[in-house]
Amino acid sequence: MSTGAIATRMRSAASACLIILSLFAACKKESTVDPAAPLVTVFHNISRADSTGVVIDPDSDDWKPITPIGMSFNPGAYPNPCRTGGGFVLAWHLFVADSVNITVNDAPDHVVETILAQKLAGGNYAVRSSMAGLQSAIYRVYFRIIRPDSTYVTFGDVQVGN
Repeated sequence: MSTGAIATRMRSAASACLIILSLFAACKKESTVDPAAPLVTVFHNISRADSTGVVIDPDSDDWKPITPIGMSFNPGAYPNPCRTGGGFVLAWHLFVADSVNITVNDAPDHVVETILAQKLAGGNYAVRSSMAGLQSAIYRVYFRIIRPDSTYVTFGDVQVGN
């Protein structure tokens, strides 16, 4: 192929690229979020539990104990599902003192409520989250034990509303 033919093909390819880029630039992406619209949840499945903490239908992904460091759930979040404003109780046992952080997320990196963030002595604990103001959806509750050398994470999903 001659040098002239190569140059012509390169100009044609460059023109095609410019046309495609112009089309992309002309596209206008608008994002409008209706706050009254139902929340599209990224989390699925829950461990169903009654108001006394009896697990009726477990989800094998939820509330896995962090056994290497000495922590377990007893029984996890209940009731589940829960009502907005009625909330849930989260119960656990720490074998040793640790810094604990518990958050409610509507997406993996979006916290909608911090339930607890403090150092606790070893023992049995329970906290309540009202889930006030949250739309009907499934939320992920992250339970983190934070130590100077590492962070240990487990979670469970909680359904709010119907």
